[in-house]
Amino acid sequence: MRMQKTILRSVRLCGVGLHTGEEVEITLNPAPPDTGIVFKRVDVDVDEPIKVSLKECRADAMRGSILIRDGVRILTVEHLLSAIRGLEIDNLLVEVRGSEIPALDGSALPFAEKLLEAGIVSQPSLKRILRLDRPVWVSSGDSLVAAFPYPTFKVSYTIAYDHPFLKAQFLSYDFSPESFLKDIAPARTYAFKRDVEQILENGLGKGGSLSNTILIGSEGVLNPEGLRFEDEFVRHKILDLIGDMAFLGSWIYAHIVAIKAGHALHLKLVSKIVEEVEGKVAEDRCYNEGFTPPLSLSSCG
Repeated sequence: MRMQKTILRSVRLCGVGLHTGEEVEITLNPAPPDTGIVFKRVDVDVDEPIKVSLKECRADAMRGSILIRDGVRILTVEHLLSAIRGLEIDNLLVEVRGSEIPALDGSALPFAEKLLEAGIVSQPSLKRILRLDRPVWVSSGDSLVAAFPYPTFKVSYTIAYDHPFLKAQFLSYDFSPESFLKDIAPARTYAFKRDVEQILENGLGKGGSLSNTILIGSEGVLNPEGLRFEDEFVRHKILDLIGDMAFLGSWIYAHIVAIKAGHALHLKLVSKIVEEVEGKVAEDRCYNEGFTPPLSLSSCG
């Protein structure tokens, strides 16, 4: 049996928000079983925390994944969520002083290292895991994300750009906390130099720098230290997807196949899976009344 997990003690991180440029601080706190991942702005007068769920989020084409409720916003949550899910943590309270999660080095690794420093402990409740009985997919133009039945969690991701240096990359990745720390968590976010002016004109990227973003010019990477992996770009996309899948509220066993996707399409897949789960509840009700439901989703510990 797989049990839920939280951290042993509270830890803090400080840094600059990638898009706001604000100095921000977060505190990661233990949370009781079945709490889920919840965020609370402590710099504004809000009593209720925001739970990581589909109804509390949206995606921005440039900003990433955003938590929002009643006008209270927390930007760029996906790298922290990726670290939380990558270490298989189920319950956590994230206190945020500011409107954005700090960028740190642009990857999930500093968050993961801080969570490990806090200590990860099991809790006396079964982990909630969704298992697919049939494929689920969403698409937009030539972009697609699909989830297929699979005994564990796996991601196969393809990126493609009309750019002289970065054209296409592919990686198929079998998840484990150990491989996440080694192969995915260190991969940094990236931007094309040709897009920087537009990003700044849109009021974004105010905290962006070569210390937290890979900058790609026409002839290659402009960061003096170069890349951490030859295929760091597609690895970061997998990092983002793992974070966005946290909006399911449960871990999922599936093979996720993504082609030229991003946050918006990741979250559309989450929405589609949630629809299937809600449909399964209705089908189970029919089954209890003597009808046989079609194959769908199941949830187990």
